[in-house]
Amino acid sequence: MDPRIKMGITVAQKGMKVVQIGKKALNIKKKLPGEREKTLRKAEAKQEKRNLRAEKKALRSVQRKKTVRGGKRLGKTAFSLWDRFF
Repeated sequence: MDPRIKMGITVAQKGMKVVQIGKKALNIKKKLPGEREKTLRKAEAKQEKRNLRAEKKALRSVQRKKTVRGGKRLGKTAFSLWDRFF
């Protein structure tokens, strides 16, 4: 086997071991009581932001519809006045 290929395989295997160790360490950290509370707080904050964005999006769409309707009314009024007087 080509030595470069062999070296690449060993480096990849070492990388996989490092990833596994990192995952184990992260899981241990997540099980600590303080870390669990932090993650829960972060999750709640993210969910709250998502809810606010959804509300804003709904309000914006309603406002856009009202604006379009108002613009159409103004245009119709302007055309009727134009037709009547000019």
